[in-house]
Amino acid sequence: MPRKKRVSLKRTCPQRSETDAMDLLNEEQANAAQQIDQGSHGKDDDNDLSVVAVANPETGFLVKGPSGPLVAPLGSSVILPCCVDEPLLMEGLEVQWKRTDSDTLVHLYQDGESRPESQHQDYHDRAHFFTDQIQHGNFSLRLDNLRAEDEGKYTCKVYSQQDSGERVVEIRNAERLVVSGSDKSISASVGEDVTLNCSVDSHITPEHIEEVSWKKTDEDGDILVLLYQNNETLSDSAHVRYRNRVEFFTAEIFKGNFSLRLKSVRTDDKGVYMCQVFAGGLSANATIVLERLVVLPCYVGTSLPKEGLKVEWRKTDSETLVHLYQDGESRPENQHQDYHDRAHFFTESMKHGNFSLHLDKMKAEDAGKYTCKVYSNQTSVFSAYVNVAVGFRVRGEFVPLGDSVVMPCSVGKSLLTEGLKVEWRRADSETLVHLHQIVILPCYVDKSLLKKNLKVEWRTDSGSLVHLYHDSEIRPEKQLQDYHDRAHFFTEEIQHGNFSLCLDNLRAEDEGQYTCTITNQQDSVEVLSTKTNLASRLDKCVALCDFTPEDDDELKLLKGETIEILKKSEGGWWKGKKNNQTGFFPTSYVKEIEPSKDKCVALYDFTPEDDDELKLLKGETIEILEKSGGEWWKGKKNNQTGVFPTSYVKEIEPSKADFNAK
Repeated sequence: MPRKKRVSLKRTCPQRSETDAMDLLNEEQANAAQQIDQGSHGKDDDNDLSVVAVANPETGFLVKGPSGPLVAPLGSSVILPCCVDEPLLMEGLEVQWKRTDSDTLVHLYQDGESRPESQHQDYHDRAHFFTDQIQHGNFSLRLDNLRAEDEGKYTCKVYSQQDSGERVVEIRNAERLVVSGSDKSISASVGEDVTLNCSVDSHITPEHIEEVSWKKTDEDGDILVLLYQNNETLSDSAHVRYRNRVEFFTAEIFKGNFSLRLKSVRTDDKGVYMCQVFAGGLSANATIVLERLVVLPCYVGTSLPKEGLKVEWRKTDSETLVHLYQDGESRPENQHQDYHDRAHFFTESMKHGNFSLHLDKMKAEDAGKYTCKVYSNQTSVFSAYVNVAVGFRVRGEFVPLGDSVVMPCSVGKSLLTEGLKVEWRRADSETLVHLHQIVILPCYVDKSLLKKNLKVEWRTDSGSLVHLYHDSEIRPEKQLQDYHDRAHFFTEEIQHGNFSLCLDNLRAEDEGQYTCTITNQQDSVEVLSTKTNLASRLDKCVALCDFTPEDDDELKLLKGETIEILKKSEGGWWKGKKNNQTGFFPTSYVKEIEPSKDKCVALYDFTPEDDDELKLLKGETIEILEKSGGEWWKGKKNNQTGVFPTSYVKEIEPSKADFNAK
């Protein structure tokens, strides 16, 4: 499980210059110092060395150490942070570092100089101040040649003419096994590939590593994502949700790199992942948070002068300020509190005119239209509009499946009487999908009902059980074998009342009506029953000549007939369907029909800034050549090919019979 967050203090330590740090420290020590400056950290594992800064709010000086534990092996150096925000008068200044448990003096600064002769002999030649940094208020202690007995609490006490203050720093359980990951959340869009970092201290060779496991932490228990054991990757050990989508970088394992590649990211992949390593009787881990990334594009011509440039992102319906760029910098202090720490610019890209907005931790309330307005010397020079939805198709806009969505509905207050009844029903009669793809069948229940004993059943029109939620847990062992490993709930969404069904690897036999029935077993009352018709979009072929069957399971063909392909297999025979007849036929007698190309229509004009981008004019039709799964697609129009932002277009839904022969 992830560690608890520590209290964030407002003040920060003065920065050491890189030159000074390198003069004082060897390479190993410099790395430790750099970790403090950057706020990076390792994991709070019982087998790691951890340095934990503990604030004392009753004293006069507030200091800030690392944002989390530092990790270092025995024999290395570690920095114990202690500093004040503003320099103190040197006259009368005294700084003591002591062991809290034994009051042993570790190091002393007094009368304008370090007093190593006063320190305990165990720390002689091992504990040092950064002497030239004391005048700047930095009283951090460098402890060299780390030993197991160094474990414990240390107090940094600062006395001056004005006030006094102290800082407690703890070193926990120093050992040799060190596992590091990423100290920042990883963001990815649905359909993309992403790498979750995990590396083992290079002094441990792969043959001495007994096991490395990647797990996703879940409310119902950990899910095994991938396992490395006995010098080999056990791909079959992965949970069905991750099978064939995860892998190690095999060529990097000998370097201690056990980073995980997660392919074709899904909405329910979001969460906390743990890389746990076992070696030499020790265990250590690193955790990484995977988030979904939403980018709202907005680009400004680099010809605009930076002086007087102002960029505003607002929620169009409420004029809520989402983010602001003004006076040459981002101004997060002006944004609405709902977007604090969630809406960011891409800092490094702003100099190239990229003011696209990165929106984290999507909520249902985030759905709606956003406006990016650009001002030059208080004159509006450009506006861009982006529609954001967080669920299914709403008003023709396609958005990632499996999340939440807001579909507005309001009535006059005069109608809000006790007898008012409001119903939401699906207007469409069927969901049209391709074979071998994934489809989401929607089903929701009010969150207030989750406290009751609910039973949720998904069944076909023939009564077959597709998936079951019962006694507050998912029951895959009850589902029909045909749906095993193919039908799933969105586990993390159940707490929000979302019992939508994800059906993988669609087959022709999946066609038909599906019913989601939710029953309150406590009162023996059916709460909800919703139906979805699933119609598969089959590949087709045309008969080139007549074919007369010789066996009962073969399908008769007449030249020019169209056959729906149910199953393609090697060996020169396919299974197909025509006029309600099903059977096998030789592939040499038919020619496959290619579905029409996916197309989209431009909602706004788009002016390219790079050579590989495609110019769009509002109302134009573009042939989609490649969908990357991100914010850009590749397309073609008038013999011109290039990439364009997906937020500027709307995909055209092909009709069911829209097929062209090859």
